Amino acid sequence: MKDEESIKVFSDALKSYEKVSGLKINISKSESMWIGASRNCKREVLGLKRPIKCFGVYLTNDYDEFIKLNYKQRLKKMEDTANW
Repeated sequence: MKDEESIKVFSDALKSYEKVSGLKINISKSESMWIGASRNCKREVLGLKRPIKCFGVYLTNDYDEFIKLNYKQRLKKMEDTANW
C-alpha cells in the first residue's frame, strides 16, 4: 500500500470480502511492513503486527532493528546459557 488512500481501499475490500464470504482475516496473526517511499513510516496499518517474521528471521526496514532482533538477542541467550 503506497498511501493513506490505498490503506482505506484495502480495508474496505477486506470488509466486503468478509461480508460476501463469511470468512474473516485474523488481524492478530497478520503482519505488515511499509515498503518503498513509505518504508520509514512508523504508523501501524489496520492494527497489524510489525515486524514481519518469516522462517524465524525478522524482516525490517531498519538495519539496526534487524541486527538487534536477529543477532543481539540470540547472542545474549547464548552467552547466558554458556555463563560467559
